Order: sequence, then C-alpha cells, then structure tokens
Amino acid sequence: MPFYLRILALTCCLIISPSIQSQDINDWFQEQLIASSELRHVDFDHNYKMVLYAKKKLEKKMDPLLKSMMIMDCERAWGLDSLTVLVIDQILMKAPKYRLEKGLALSLFFLKYKCLFLHNKYHEIEQMTDYMERHWGEDENLRLQAAHWRRIAQVGKDIGPVEIHRSKEVVGLCHNQDSLGHLYIEANLNQAKNRRLIVDTGLMSSSVLFRNYADQIGVRLLPDSTHASSATHPDVKYNMQLGILDSLRIDGILIKNLPVWVSDEKNEYDCAGFIGTPDLARLEYVEFTRDSLIFRHPFPEPRSQSDFTMNAGAHGDRCICIPCKINGQSSSFLFDTGTNGFLLPQQYASFDNVFIEVGGMQIGVGTQAISAHGFVPYKDSCGFIGTPLLYAFERLCLNFRYCKVEFVRKEDVDFIEFY
Repeated sequence: MPFYLRILALTCCLIISPSIQSQDINDWFQEQLIASSELRHVDFDHNYKMVLYAKKKLEKKMDPLLKSMMIMDCERAWGLDSLTVLVIDQILMKAPKYRLEKGLALSLFFLKYKCLFLHNKYHEIEQMTDYMERHWGEDENLRLQAAHWRRIAQVGKDIGPVEIHRSKEVVGLCHNQDSLGHLYIEANLNQAKNRRLIVDTGLMSSSVLFRNYADQIGVRLLPDSTHASSATHPDVKYNMQLGILDSLRIDGILIKNLPVWVSDEKNEYDCAGFIGTPDLARLEYVEFTRDSLIFRHPFPEPRSQSDFTMNAGAHGDRCICIPCKINGQSSSFLFDTGTNGFLLPQQYASFDNVFIEVGGMQIGVGTQAISAHGFVPYKDSCGFIGTPLLYAFERLCLNFRYCKVEFVRKEDVDFIEFY
C-alpha cells in the first residue's frame, strides 16, 4: 500500500480532537528530531508533506492527520523505543480520552508496554498501569490489559535491565542450515552450551524458546499466557508466555536479562528456539554471508546509502522492509531468513517470469516463488525473500542504528537465477 494511503487508512480510525494544537505537536516533534542525531532515519519531512497532501485533498482538519503521522513515525522509529514512548505519551496527553477511540488507545498502550518490557523497565510499566486504571478503568479491555501488565511488573521488579557485554570487537561464527533450509547458529543459553538457535529475521517479536528447552535451562516465566497461531499452520493454536533468559552468549557477546517468549508449539525444528529481529537489532550491526554471521562493534561506515525501514505491526512487532523493484515496478519486501525461498503476492501468478532488482543485482525467481492463494502482504511489502538473497551477494550488511543496508556484490556478477 502506498505511503499516503497508509496515512489515510489510519486516519479513518481516528476521531477528530480539536484540543490538539497541530503547530504545538509539529514544533515538539521537530525538537525531538534536532535533539538526537540518531533520528536521521525518521523521515519527518516526507511524512509531513504527505499529511499536508492528504489534508488538501480531503479538506479535513489537520488534527487527526497529525495523529496519523505521529503513529507512522512511531512505526518507523521502532528501534528508538524511548522516542516511540514519547510519541505515544504526546498522543495520549494531547487527546482527551472521550475523543480518543478505545481501540486506538488499547493499541497505543500495548505498544508502549512492549517498548518498556523490551528493556525490562518494570517500574515504568507499573506507573503506566496506574495511569490506565485511573483514567481508563471504566473500559473492560483496557482494565484487563492493565491487570495483566501489573502482574508482570510485580514479578519483574527484581530483574535487572538488559545488558550487553562484548569481549571482542568482531564476532564471527558459522551458520548452518537444517533439513528445512533454516539458518541456525550455536549459542549458550544460561549455562547450557551449544544450543541451536534459528536466525529468523522474519520473527518480528522477541526471541522465542520452546518450552521443553526453557524448562531445562531455567527461564524465569512471567505471569499469564497468550494464544498464538502457527505461522505454517494457521489453524493450529498454542500458548505463548513471556519469560526472562538470564544469559545468552554468542561467542564474544554476552546478553543478560533478555526478554523472550516461551512457546508451547510442537518443536518440529530440532532447535532450542529462534532469535529474531529485535534482538539482532540490539547488537546494532550484523553481516550475513552465505555461510557466516558477523557482528562488529564499533561498526564501519556503510559504503552505500541504501535505506531499509522498520515497519511495526499492530502489537509493536518489528520487521526489516527493503526497497526493490519487481519486473521494473517499485516495491519492497520483508527480509526473512526464516524461509528458504521467495513469497510474492498473487498478482504475479500470471507472469511467466518474475525478476527482482535489489542492491544492483537482478534476481530471477521464475514462477515457483508465487505465494499460495490469499496471501496478504504485510504493510506495504510485496512479500518475503529468504535465504536465497544471501547467495546472490558476497555480503549483506544491516546497520540497525541508522537503518542502512549494504549489498556487496560478487565480482562481475549482476544477475542470478533461482528457478
């Protein structure tokens, strides 16, 4: 979906709130952008122009469009959780609750909880819960959400912040493929050595461990479970529960007090679990090659200036969205190392051949990569591209701090076919 249509779609779910002063919010957001050089990947000017365009076309008041724009910037700045929390607070404070649609409020509260939880900020979670119960206690869904997170905050008070310790500037390790083509590495979970983790950039929430492994290594479980559906079998339901992994060691990198999901799903992958995009992003920079995974800190300046975006789902989940062209048409795809193929929308089913242009490379994927009927692209993405993308390049480098992607081509190679 084009960017301006996303803004208009979000606008449809908002209630006009005359109390919001558009210039005040504009000035506030500009100050946030100026205050930190780390916000360079938040394209405020482009978003603002889209809002003005939508305002002119619809002849609507600015207020709901500004709220839409701010939500969009929440999504694009997902890696900067502190900024996301500030934006949400601005929306909640500027809009009286009687003019703020309850479903939107529920989503904003949940997104803020997720941002706080990712950094083990349990005191702030409890403060947020107090606010919800004072101001939104009459709404049953919001009250239930507040009670859920209060239980988590009470259990998590003694858990320290997420810590990252590095004994090496460059950590390189081999990755292998299982029988299904998934990339996996070996890591130490708590005191358990050489546990297999699938590297899944398509996993948009916190990393996931299977319950049998989590029980063996002593993951600290937090209250309550939630229901989830299998990605490969949507009709299969199972439970997920939040927990804390005391330590994750990947060679010279040690992460302490790491929030994870613990899954009751049947383990069909011969692994302890999955490490997803949010936890890779904590490490700021990662290089993929055909057979290795490399973390660098400090990281080098990128030789190319290609951007990727961090789209956020309805629940604050996060994914890597890379611009591309499909048969000459501008589009984008989600980079998903959890799959060993390509998944494209149904609109390409009638094409004899499909060609994807990305990073100066043209990749032919034939017609075998077309998705099953009913596939709905995530956000504005055309689909998913998995591990074959790694075989097309010598290196693929993701700079999470600045949302830059660098494709290093093999010498004198600008076309490759996967048929």
